[in-house]
Amino acid sequence: MTPNASITRERAMVMLARALGIEPLSRPDLSKYADVAQVSPYAQGYLAALIEAGIVGGVTADRLAPQDNITRAATVTILDRAIQTYADKAGAAVSASGGLVLVVADDVTVSGTIGRLLIPTDNIVVIVSGSKNIGSIAITGNHSTVILDNATADDVTISGVGSKVETKNGSHIKNIALTESASGAVVAAGSGTTIDNVANSAPGAAVTGSGTVKSVASDTDVTVETKNTEVKNTGRSEITVTDAKGKETTVKPGTSTTVNKGTTSSGGGGGSYTPPAQHTHTWDAGVVTKEATCTEAGVKTYTCSC
Repeated sequence: MTPNASITRERAMVMLARALGIEPLSRPDLSKYADVAQVSPYAQGYLAALIEAGIVGGVTADRLAPQDNITRAATVTILDRAIQTYADKAGAAVSASGGLVLVVADDVTVSGTIGRLLIPTDNIVVIVSGSKNIGSIAITGNHSTVILDNATADDVTISGVGSKVETKNGSHIKNIALTESASGAVVAAGSGTTIDNVANSAPGAAVTGSGTVKSVASDTDVTVETKNTEVKNTGRSEITVTDAKGKETTVKPGTSTTVNKGTTSSGGGGGSYTPPAQHTHTWDAGVVTKEATCTEAGVKTYTCSC
């Protein structure tokens, strides 16, 4: 391990970025630094991401010094810039003031301004209460849960096995990514909440709840139980989509299907009506090929294509 050996600035930066779950920029631009040619190709994306996040900078305005050995003082400065709020006490309620929030304890409630929330610990539950416009959330721990309560976030990434993100009380998430390593991951959209997009590569993943999930793009088999959700196959092979009733639909590459379609109709007084959950029609081995006009106990008449 050579624990007493020196380490270069670029290696330290790459280690820090990976530990914090910061992804490298795909097109890094370090041209403002005169010694950019000294940055190793593997480190360029990470350094650019850290600089963009305001966590690190050059030793001068135009010099990165990537091959210089890093000092203890510089390392402490970088860590201080990187982690604005650190929650390590179970049951704590913390108020963030921006930047990166690192939670490593169970039953923590985070409020305030959050730039990036990182959950690297296994088997914990973290509640985010009332925070708006969270830049990103990364759940790298296994079997951990983040609950957004009246909160909004741009991006959520789950890479921990069996981990979960849940929304409640009007929360909104723009994009959720379930990586290949997040087998058994769960997205739970609570009533009255909205999730715009879910990108899934996790085996055994499930999208559940009574809230709105507009679209799921998946390259592997997935369970989707939310209503009127479009599921697109982004892989190279057929995938199986399991809906709320356990029905399986095969989706070919590049095509999509809409699962759990809601059914409504107009009555004499206007408005809409949703038939009872137990009311179903099936033709041709479960494939709906026509509509039916039905009456529920002589009270409601509606067009049903369920």
